[in-house]
Amino acid sequence: MKVLAAIVFVLVAQLALGPAEAQQPGAPVVGFIAMTPVTRSELARNLAQAAQGGVTALALIVGGIWAYRKFVLGQEKYPHIETSADINFIGKHEDHWVIELIAWVENKGTAQHRMSAFEFDLYHLLADDTLEEEERFGGQVAFPHLTKKGSFIPKRYTFFFVDPGVKAKYSYITKVPAGANMLIFHWSFKYADGRGYGHTAEITKRVPKREAEDFVQPRPDIV
Repeated sequence: MKVLAAIVFVLVAQLALGPAEAQQPGAPVVGFIAMTPVTRSELARNLAQAAQGGVTALALIVGGIWAYRKFVLGQEKYPHIETSADINFIGKHEDHWVIELIAWVENKGTAQHRMSAFEFDLYHLLADDTLEEEERFGGQVAFPHLTKKGSFIPKRYTFFFVDPGVKAKYSYITKVPAGANMLIFHWSFKYADGRGYGHTAEITKRVPKREAEDFVQPRPDIV
């Protein structure tokens, strides 16, 4: 912008001096720019071109700032992500319950987010187990039996993404012993851009004893 202002200043000075003064022999050099003879129409044209160039430069600057704010700053240092977990008891087969582990990820922000390390674990508690608290869980009751451990991301993929305004559902079908009394399901993911943190969600549910009366239906507010 300073260079543009200097050019406009010189052009205005030439217009003020006029061709006669500009043609005087030994004319001084102003700001290291020699005053060359030009007509008023040429000066006007040069001013118009300089103004057009300034508008173009300003448009590029504004566009660059907009793009930076949208695609760099717009990536949201603190993403507006909401998560939840659920367990859907599908039915009994032989001596197991067939269940669906569900992870909900809702992007309430304005930028797409990529996630990796989308892992889960499922533990169960039997009726004759002794309840024990563990420090690694912050003093919470721990279920001693690992039922299933895995990932919501297929092995052929390394990440998943959620676009703005989208509530995504991820599910995993597995089984639990029919004799289990309670389940605790926990899942987590990390952001794929190396931010060093992510999100977690968990839920604890009682295992139904009878399929007909205690069958757990999916929540009606979730499609």
